[in-house]
Amino acid sequence: MADEESATETKSEMLAEIEKKLFLGSTDKKGKNPLYCLNRLDHNYFRTAGEVIAASMAQGGPLPNFMREWCFRYLCSGDSDSIQASTTDVTDLELSQLIMKLSEGSASLLCLLSGYSPQGALVSWTVDGSQVNTGVLTSAEEEKSGRYSRSSTLTLSKDLWEKGEEFSCKVSHNNANHPVTFRKSQCEG
Repeated sequence: MADEESATETKSEMLAEIEKKLFLGSTDKKGKNPLYCLNRLDHNYFRTAGEVIAASMAQGGPLPNFMREWCFRYLCSGDSDSIQASTTDVTDLELSQLIMKLSEGSASLLCLLSGYSPQGALVSWTVDGSQVNTGVLTSAEEEKSGRYSRSSTLTLSKDLWEKGEEFSCKVSHNNANHPVTFRKSQCEG
């Protein structure tokens, strides 16, 4: 009996550490979301946490009652296609703002240039090979210690975002072109 209580206490402590290190948000009735951290993802912390949670559940241990329902369902099924998450489930401010922009009818792409020299980098945008000038906002070049930086944002209507497949930011600098291309199909399952 003492061994069983000790095992349950150990599992409870492990779940508490998983909650503390890998989840964020309030402890409201909806629960917490996983922390967005590529370092922890790269080191398989979430995979290990899932294995600990699965072992705890399989052995009749404490349930992870701190996470959002969609997250718990994903851990149980592994099926991301059937998970229905809403904008209220997103706690990351930047991601939440992007979702809101898409639902309101626009999307923005950002091209950042930094640490280049000499001055004079130009930025242009294409969608599926056609140059786009509407919705482009490019900052002035800023100089710091002889190096320059600037940014350019392309804001697209929801329609153009949904129709487009290939979005390119082309940087022309020092007699050379440097295109950076984003393809939506590379991000979709």
